[in-house]
Amino acid sequence: MPRPLFFVLFLFSFSLHGQAPAKLDSLEKALLPFTAGDTLRFPLLNELFNLTAYSDMARARGYARQTVRLGKEAHLPVYEAEGYQRLGIAFENEDVFDSAVHYYNRAIDLYRQEGLRYGEGTTRYNMSIVYQRQGKYDLAREQLRLAREAYAGLDRPKDQADVLNVLAQIERETGNFEGGLQAALEAVALVQPTGDSAAIIAAEQEIGVNYKMLKNYDLAIEYLERQYSWYLRQNDLYFATASLSILADAYAISGDLDRAIAAGEKTLAMLAPAGLEAVEISARNNLAGFHADAGDYAKAEQEYLLALGLVHAEGDDRRRARILTELCAMQFRLGKLSEARQNAQLAIALNRQLGMREPEMDARGHLAEIAAASGDYRTAYAQLQQRQTLQDSLYQTELAGKLVELTAKYEKEKQDRLISEQQNQLQLLASQARVDRWQKTALALGGAALLLLLAGVWYAYRQRHLRQRAREEQLRDKVQGQQKELSTHALSMARKGQLLDQLSEELQQLKGKDSADRKRLDGLLRNLNSEERIDQDWDNFRTYFSGVHAGFEDRLRTTSTQDLSLRELRLAALIRMQLNNQEIGAILGISQDSLYKAKYRLRKKLPEVEQGELDNYLREV
Repeated sequence: MPRPLFFVLFLFSFSLHGQAPAKLDSLEKALLPFTAGDTLRFPLLNELFNLTAYSDMARARGYARQTVRLGKEAHLPVYEAEGYQRLGIAFENEDVFDSAVHYYNRAIDLYRQEGLRYGEGTTRYNMSIVYQRQGKYDLAREQLRLAREAYAGLDRPKDQADVLNVLAQIERETGNFEGGLQAALEAVALVQPTGDSAAIIAAEQEIGVNYKMLKNYDLAIEYLERQYSWYLRQNDLYFATASLSILADAYAISGDLDRAIAAGEKTLAMLAPAGLEAVEISARNNLAGFHADAGDYAKAEQEYLLALGLVHAEGDDRRRARILTELCAMQFRLGKLSEARQNAQLAIALNRQLGMREPEMDARGHLAEIAAASGDYRTAYAQLQQRQTLQDSLYQTELAGKLVELTAKYEKEKQDRLISEQQNQLQLLASQARVDRWQKTALALGGAALLLLLAGVWYAYRQRHLRQRAREEQLRDKVQGQQKELSTHALSMARKGQLLDQLSEELQQLKGKDSADRKRLDGLLRNLNSEERIDQDWDNFRTYFSGVHAGFEDRLRTTSTQDLSLRELRLAALIRMQLNNQEIGAILGISQDSLYKAKYRLRKKLPEVEQGELDNYLREV
């Protein structure tokens, strides 16, 4: 996010880098003659802090704490407040936001106690930026409102414009582009009479960006080109390249990809001698996107790879994850499936580690495409499932956030309406208008609640459908397993019948003249052909058969005109299993002639069966 004050201080720290060590030593020596409580130390501590605030945070905090002690020793709250403010700046630069807010609040209390409105305003401005960086936009807006109140009546148009610029950024970041544009226009109106070109350009930059977001590309490009030209005339490389990069993006969004690519390449040419790697990464990333939009995936891949190399050096994993996500898409389009798969997997791992769900969702989508193109449909399906899970999670989080926001708005509207009715009981028309607005808001909330309810119903139906499908698949698997077991058992019975018949024939041939031998062989034959053994086998078969063809016997009995014997039911079951005559004969232990006769008797008991159609009929029962 562009913040002019931050960038100016950032560049200021670069300009001091070369001369800092010698000057620091000189100022440190200058502190030695002064005793504790001597206020002449204050300007030295101030300059020492400015030299180290963006390069050596530990020393900067030390100088700020010395300033606090100086203020307490000299009984000068203003010095103490400025020391706390500098501590807040030092902690903010280290991204230790809680400590920064703590010290900013201590500074504000002292400034208010001393009636120093300018000091209060600047500190609240700094604190609004802390909240903005944390995404706490309501708290940031409140600090900006209080900063404007502190500046009220003071001749500080530049500082008031800075407040409006940050407000414009916040409105833009939260999607209120009209509000952002209005705040930026107010900032320009404040500094226009002063002739401060730098302040005017800083405000106009936000105007151009908001026009771009509002899709008014002509005005956006007009403002951005003006900023770029001004920074170029000032020989301000950092802001010139930043403006040109934003301008390139505006060209691309407006559909002029040739100008966008030219501006992107010019940005990189300007950055090359400056050594500003962080800016170069963004510029290369943008240029890669322009090439991709123009269909030149090879150049897009090249720029992403160069940006990736710079990110490795910077150690910025968040940028690395985003670039890898885009890079794998380019490599997929170029047919480099192996490289694309590797980079997609790296992007997924990094995004997941960093908790970046939307980029992870995109990376999983790319990996699914790559897997499908490689013929690995199992992986493609798994990645799409995980992508859908992420998308559902984001959707639920978004809905929850919107519901909280709508509830808060509803409660605020309700409270405002009640207060307004109490204070304006005699103004009937105005009160009625507020009631109408509240009713519209309530209707919108009701519609939102209905949509949430419908979404919940749809989600429940979808889950129920998935569970039902899972149950059906389990049942189908179970039936297939039982069918396999039934077929195995039937074939086993057939083989067993054939083996027993063969064994019976061999035993018959072994009968000798000795009566004792004949008695023993006859006993063995009776055991082999015992009904008890056969019935036990059929009971096992019937258990498997009923699991696969439930209700078959009952349906068969209802269509029969006569009672069906146990052997007829067994014959019908074997036919239903689509076994051939040889297998059925072996299982039942009868010849083929006997089998034909048994089929004939069975068909006679089933009047719906036409001549020769017994097998087909039983298979459809």
